[in-house]
Amino acid sequence: MSAFSKGISCSDREGCNFVVWNTIAGKKISDSTLKKLIEKGSSGGSIKGFKSKSGKSFDAPLKLNTASWKVEFDFEKK
Repeated sequence: MSAFSKGISCSDREGCNFVVWNTIAGKKISDSTLKKLIEKGSSGGSIKGFKSKSGKSFDAPLKLNTASWKVEFDFEKK
């Protein structure tokens, strides 16, 4: 893994599409939360202050989907 100004990506850039951006839905993600996401697969709790595309604020935990290697919101199932 290597860090750069906008996030963290694979050290081996060839053939690797894994990137975790440090800003998600308008919210800056702390280095410690990024580390948890990568090491444990989850942010470990709800993060406050995300913004939806319509501009509404919401809180949610993050998870790392290891099938697609994308960061997703981990909304509770109702």
